[in-house]
Amino acid sequence: VFEEKRRGDSDPSPDQVSLRRDLWLDFNGRGYTLRDAITGSMTKGARLDIGRPFQLGHVSVDGRDQLITTLDEGKSGVELREKSVNLTAESRLESGARKIPATGWDNVFHSVSQTLHLPPGWRVLAVLGADSVPETWFNRWTLLEIFLVVIAALSFAKLWGWKWGAVALAGLGVTAT
Repeated sequence: VFEEKRRGDSDPSPDQVSLRRDLWLDFNGRGYTLRDAITGSMTKGARLDIGRPFQLGHVSVDGRDQLITTLDEGKSGVELREKSVNLTAESRLESGARKIPATGWDNVFHSVSQTLHLPPGWRVLAVLGADSVPETWFNRWTLLEIFLVVIAALSFAKLWGWKWGAVALAGLGVTAT
């Protein structure tokens, strides 16, 4: 008697997919518009799903629009017919989330890169948890600049009092770099 345990490749190689994400912050700062580009090859699954707090709006595979389906768990996604993946997805993240999930997709990615696009007049103070974020206000400071600002603020405090020292610290901290 033969009993079927598994069909197809019993031990497929891991998925080799990469995610490149562009995020655009709304002018009022309360939400993001996202465009994800997922490329590579999938050997273990035939579906890509994204969960809450993301709202999937449009998906295209190889330039052709795809039907978005929703599962019982509130996840929405698309079925993939080919092992080679060239997918573009647009979605929304509402309510100005301070913590943005790295991917949101129910898949393990080989590499992930994100670019945040800010409206005119906005500037990033700091980003925690990322490997490299060179253009934040906090990362642009050098140890010498911090030392000079503190010395200048202490000088103001010694000459004209602690209130003026605090004003000097705040003013130089905002205007420096």
